[in-house]
Amino acid sequence: MLLSVRERIQVLGLLPREGNVFLLRMIQETTKAVGFTEKELKLLNFVTDGGVTKWKLVAPLYVDVALGEKARDLVCEKLKELDKTNKLPLEMLPLHDRLVEGKESDDLREFRRARGKVVKLVTQPEAESAAGG
Repeated sequence: MLLSVRERIQVLGLLPREGNVFLLRMIQETTKAVGFTEKELKLLNFVTDGGVTKWKLVAPLYVDVALGEKARDLVCEKLKELDKTNKLPLEMLPLHDRLVEGKESDDLREFRRARGKVVKLVTQPEAESAAGG
């Protein structure tokens, strides 16, 4: 599933922090899949200012993330709960629309159209093999 930087941060924030051992192992796997690599952290240069997380990359960067069915269900349940209790923040409306209602954002549609023009993040082993190392 293609997720933007903002969506990945939101998904990580919506995952439960406690549960039984099976749930915690699934959350651990999901956190690893959705979280950011060292290369991405350097590229994005995250800064927290007044409780708000910002990054230097302006264009929405989407990454194909393996979000499992159970993890997706957990996130959807949390989004529905926030909506039902009138606590869904405006910033999470696109994520809600996407995961709960199945609607794609204009940014994601544009990204899919321009996908052939997108520069792929190169991991360290790929960079070494590309350099002939």
